[in-house]
Amino acid sequence: MKKLLGQILIEKGYINEEKLKIALDKQKQSDERLGQVLLSMGIITSEQMLDAMQEQGYKRIDILEEEPDWNLIQNVDEKFMRSNRIVPYSLEDQVLKVVTHDPLNYQVLDYLEKLFGALKVEPLLGTQDEIIRTLDKVFVVHMSELQEEIKTETNKEDEHDDNIELAEGPLVEFIDEIMHRAISQKASDIHIEPQSSENTRIRFRIDGELTENTTVSRLWHKQMVSRIKIMAKLDISKKLEPQDGQITIKHHNGKVDIRVSTLPTLAGEKVVLRIIDKSTSLFDLAYLGFSDEHLDIIGGELKKKQGIILVTGPTGSGKTTTLYSMLTRLNKPNLNISTIEDPVELPLSGINQVQVNKKIGFADALRSLLRQDPDVIMLGEIRDLETAKTAINSSLTGHLFLSTIHTNDSIGVISRMINMGVEPYLLADALKIIISQRLVRKICPKCAQPDEEGLKLAKKMFPKEFEDTKVIYKGKGCPYCSNIGAVGRIGVYEIFIPDDEIAYMVSHNMIEEIRGSKKVVPILQDAIAKVKDGTITLTELIEKMMY
Repeated sequence: MKKLLGQILIEKGYINEEKLKIALDKQKQSDERLGQVLLSMGIITSEQMLDAMQEQGYKRIDILEEEPDWNLIQNVDEKFMRSNRIVPYSLEDQVLKVVTHDPLNYQVLDYLEKLFGALKVEPLLGTQDEIIRTLDKVFVVHMSELQEEIKTETNKEDEHDDNIELAEGPLVEFIDEIMHRAISQKASDIHIEPQSSENTRIRFRIDGELTENTTVSRLWHKQMVSRIKIMAKLDISKKLEPQDGQITIKHHNGKVDIRVSTLPTLAGEKVVLRIIDKSTSLFDLAYLGFSDEHLDIIGGELKKKQGIILVTGPTGSGKTTTLYSMLTRLNKPNLNISTIEDPVELPLSGINQVQVNKKIGFADALRSLLRQDPDVIMLGEIRDLETAKTAINSSLTGHLFLSTIHTNDSIGVISRMINMGVEPYLLADALKIIISQRLVRKICPKCAQPDEEGLKLAKKMFPKEFEDTKVIYKGKGCPYCSNIGAVGRIGVYEIFIPDDEIAYMVSHNMIEEIRGSKKVVPILQDAIAKVKDGTITLTELIEKMMY
């Protein structure tokens, strides 16, 4: 029978009975394994942990000095390996060896066993730092090897030859690798940008921020673009006009849609790939960052049979995700729900989705849709007076409308609609709620630490709001967040409810009086609340909200 980890650590002198008791008490509250609690509390080091585990019969390996099988690694999601600190090492005689810092994480081990069809998984011990550094090394080396292969092949071709036979070689693997890496890192876009210098730059947009991933030789930029065009069923001979297409690729057990856009520039054709990963899309309002109060307000309005709910904010602020989340909540067999979008971001089961094109615009599609007996209509965007009037008139006669509009804040929606030419009294009757939103980056949960300087600045900038606040946080930077200090994004919101008094002001076009009525809690207050509860940093608030 194996000795208990706590007993071994005491025998080796790494901890005493008192520290063990403290860790056990915390373990009951967190449901983490004892070793993870001891590490997170800083009571033991990773090496001490592995030393103790060897006493339990596990084998230690220095993964940095070994060569794990790349054929195994490339079949596992990179972020999965990084977040779970695990590396597939070898597969022989249906025995899969994996390097891990936590050999008791059976859920992860079982997943890898099924993924590779192994009969048995044998865990090997490695520190978290060794595993992360190994992943960094193998991915960089593989990318470099691919680039060298392609450069060698390209040098054999005439530099001015547009022949794309090279696409059958390492270039295919390189482009696939770029796409899969971007998906694994939860990137929303891939930018392939020819520079006036000798290199082509490849950047990923992750959590709203563009970061350079790699550069490649300009000698094979044309072949890269041609390969992507072929995948997207575009015309490879058209180099002087923009084109749009779509690629669907397999990623692990699912499929990912990628929208392709090409644009001629002075340096060559630029390509942007928009990644639409259905498996990572959240369509539950509760996970978007709304407060409980906001959720209650939205839930109440969605139960109504008519009216307009508008979402506003800049491009990339998550407006479509908010609308999709509302549709998901409304999606029941007793309702006829339809959307008009440009383009359709994601197919939603049970909902009729219409994509506008050159032959049918928003206004035309809306007029036709109203003859289809709809209960709920989601309009991608209100862009013109005709669409706005049709939506408002229909919302007053038994339809619930959801849509977006571009303004700086919720009250600005009223000004925009009236300036379009919408009658104020109709707008006052139709509007139910207006949601203004932004997306901000969340603090990495793995490396969050108190931000003393930030708290001092917060008390100076917002003395009333932070008067009793004892601590706020920031991300230090760690392998889990690629040393950025932030992982993922969350919404900050402002919800404006036009009550009878506001409706009177709207009907009389009293915009300044509405702003001074204090009937709306500014979006900044929601951001401040998220700083205080440790969700976002003060720096993020200043950069994204103070303008």
